[in-house]
Amino acid sequence: MKKLFGTGLIVVGTIITLIGLIMLTKVIRSDVPSNATIIGGADGPTTIFLAGELGLPVLGMIIGGILLFVIGLILALIKGDKKNESGIKTG
Repeated sequence: MKKLFGTGLIVVGTIITLIGLIMLTKVIRSDVPSNATIIGGADGPTTIFLAGELGLPVLGMIIGGILLFVIGLILALIKGDKKNESGIKTG
């Protein structure tokens, strides 16, 4: 049962991670200009202000997908046939 559940988590984690990566590439390659302001003058230094985010929901999807994948991998590798001290199978 643990192996089946772990395999399911691996599949779901992989799908969520791929969707997050696709969304991240769309954000990075977007045609919408990023927020950049250049303030400069003849009597002072030129300053460039950059404002922009990759998007917390997108990064959260990627991190969550990777975590699901790792948890699923651990559960899939754990053997389900554990015996207690008396030698009787419990799982």
